[in-house]
Amino acid sequence: MGTTIKNFLRSLRRKMNGDEVIETKTKMRVLVVIAMAVHLFYMQLFVMCSVFPLVMYNLVVLSLYVLLLLAVKSEQSILVYSLTFVELVFNAIVSTLLIGWDSGFFLCIICVVPISFYLAFSTMKSKQRILLPLILTLVTYAIYVLLYRHTLQHVPPILIEENRIPVLFMANTFVVFFLIGVVSFNFIIEMLDSTNALLTKNENLGHAANVDPLTGLLNRRGMETHLEETMNMAKMKGALFSVIMGDIDNFKRINDTYSHECGDRALIHVADIMKSAIRAGDVVCRWGGEEFLILIQGNGDVARMIGERIRQTIENHSFMYKEDEICFTMTFGVSAYEPGFAMTTIIKQADDKLYEGKTSGKNKVVL
Repeated sequence: MGTTIKNFLRSLRRKMNGDEVIETKTKMRVLVVIAMAVHLFYMQLFVMCSVFPLVMYNLVVLSLYVLLLLAVKSEQSILVYSLTFVELVFNAIVSTLLIGWDSGFFLCIICVVPISFYLAFSTMKSKQRILLPLILTLVTYAIYVLLYRHTLQHVPPILIEENRIPVLFMANTFVVFFLIGVVSFNFIIEMLDSTNALLTKNENLGHAANVDPLTGLLNRRGMETHLEETMNMAKMKGALFSVIMGDIDNFKRINDTYSHECGDRALIHVADIMKSAIRAGDVVCRWGGEEFLILIQGNGDVARMIGERIRQTIENHSFMYKEDEICFTMTFGVSAYEPGFAMTTIIKQADDKLYEGKTSGKNKVVL
């Protein structure tokens, strides 16, 4: 029993933190159980006050809720919410008409307003979320006014002892505060679920916007963010960093000889080698086409050493495409950051070094 309670409290805490989504079926069951608890509470009050017609009414409603609890399904959420909503209003109207305004059952009608907005938010599309609750609020107000006028003009058919009236009024006050509290709590849970879902979606979109879909490396946009952060750190703390610009030698020949699919395989092959060769804190991206850019934490000599390791690995490791062994090389240009450099400066310098390597024989690292 203790373990069950602990698991329940742990699950409740995760839901309150937004770490766990509440299923629609669970929400509906909780709603039905709360409605049953309210009617059981009312039934005891009516027994105490000897209002047996309302005792029987609440007994019948309790039975119907039990059947609803057993048959509830997620796809029936709107039906369940609507039935509970209508029954709450009907119960308030009937009880007020039979016992009178001073009993406080009219308060449940006021409670309908926040419930309608919550249910609209939980179950309806955005265009209906505002319009329908506003209509229901106006309808509820009209019912409230008509009910009040009726009780002023007519004596209630069931008269109960005067000392019981304050008890009923306070009991209805408790029920209304309880229902509004439950609705507010559920609304917070719904908002947390929606917020977390939106954050997750934004994170996924942000990830997709910064990643090259072919190689799984960062794209230019993603790398520019890292470069900007690294440059700011270098300006504030004097940290050293370098960039390596790499380009596959004779890449057009690979595409023309073996197909663009083989060219894509070559790009993936390079990306895998680079990811394995860099250290924690270093970043690699596909800069564009067959060009790659590597951000290295360290001076130019460190970057040249890493670039040379990558160059040798690519030169010595081929890959198979269909029945052909594909071999190729890469040329790299290295540029080290110096105070006063702009992002464009350090990248252009690496690109110039790459061009120097290309025009002087390829398959080399130039610092």
